[in-house]
Amino acid sequence: RDSGSQLGPVISPKDFEELFAEKYRLLFELGHRFGARNIMHCCGSVRAFIPRLIDLGLDILDVIQVSAVGMEIEGLRNDFGNDLSFCGSMCVQSTLLHDGPDYIRSEVQRRLDLFPDGGLILGPSHAIQAGTPLENVLAMYESAKTQQPAR
Repeated sequence: RDSGSQLGPVISPKDFEELFAEKYRLLFELGHRFGARNIMHCCGSVRAFIPRLIDLGLDILDVIQVSAVGMEIEGLRNDFGNDLSFCGSMCVQSTLLHDGPDYIRSEVQRRLDLFPDGGLILGPSHAIQAGTPLENVLAMYESAKTQQPAR
């Protein structure tokens, strides 16, 4: 369920607690009992909920929409990277749609350097948009496969 818009949460922390927290805790516990890691789709500006989602047992936040307020990949890595993994982060609204392959390769390298030991499932920040140049999509995946993190 989406809990964020581009600018912030679409639900208050109080309502989140009342309506969803216990249900998520039970769901995440069930996954852990079976040895699974829990991934949850929650795009937009959801930074305010991340500490609580970690407390409830979330393992992977999908998708990281870096164009939303407070969702810069560096800040998420610094603040939550020891307790949470991330999925996405290559912006489908700007980077993949409008920037060229060289810039995309540099953005992939930046992510590899931020997560040299894992913690990021690199991919688009949402569904790749119609009109996205194929060479941009290929640059993202090919560079993720061939580039190495700086150590």
